[in-house]
Amino acid sequence: MRKEIFMLVGGVVVLILAFVFLGGENMFSKEKELSAINASELVLKYIEDNFTQGTVDVEIAGASEESGVYKIDLSIEGDVFSSYISKDGKLFFPEGLIVAESIGNTQQYEQTMGGFRKIGNEVCLEDGKPVVYSFTSSTCPYCELQRAVLDDIVVKFGDSIIFKDHVDSEEDIDILFKYGDGSVPMLVVGCNYFRIGANTDGTEEKNSQDVDIVSAHICKITNNQPSGVCDGLEHLTNGII
Repeated sequence: MRKEIFMLVGGVVVLILAFVFLGGENMFSKEKELSAINASELVLKYIEDNFTQGTVDVEIAGASEESGVYKIDLSIEGDVFSSYISKDGKLFFPEGLIVAESIGNTQQYEQTMGGFRKIGNEVCLEDGKPVVYSFTSSTCPYCELQRAVLDDIVVKFGDSIIFKDHVDSEEDIDILFKYGDGSVPMLVVGCNYFRIGANTDGTEEKNSQDVDIVSAHICKITNNQPSGVCDGLEHLTNGII
């Protein structure tokens, strides 16, 4: 069983240990403040009952107070992950993010169009061809939209690029975390451009305009080849830095 379960947030899937469940008859509904030990036991039972169900070895590796909540360290098959729970047991935060740091890491890259950001000017190559990386999850609906867009694009560009389609895979994971925080879907175009999340038009259908936007970014790293694809996208490529 995979150690991570995916949480959908505005078109982006964040790799975390478990979902946040609020309301209803969840086990995080105590009225009084819990001790760190009791809180850790609740977290462990919740994960075992709702997710691992005995298929994965999960143990409490530590429990402490941090920033007004309890930090619960979980050992999952030997790897330690930190989750958080409010002191009254009502809110469970599977993963803590340093918000200012995360925003800063993304904003250091200049935006282009269609949600893409500019990384640099040196194109990463394999066998002399630019590499396009796609990172998705099989359980993510926004990932399905990205794959639908890429299906059209890969056929058009053919052997002009090396396309690496990573679904539920740890292959090239260094690229995934080099420019993001592990969120999917993520596209990395020739190590010149990247995008986290799908460019949707508010529906669950493939965004046909996004096919042109992604293609235009690829044209930027292929020196506008193949011409049969890129010549018709000059109105877009000319606007991409």
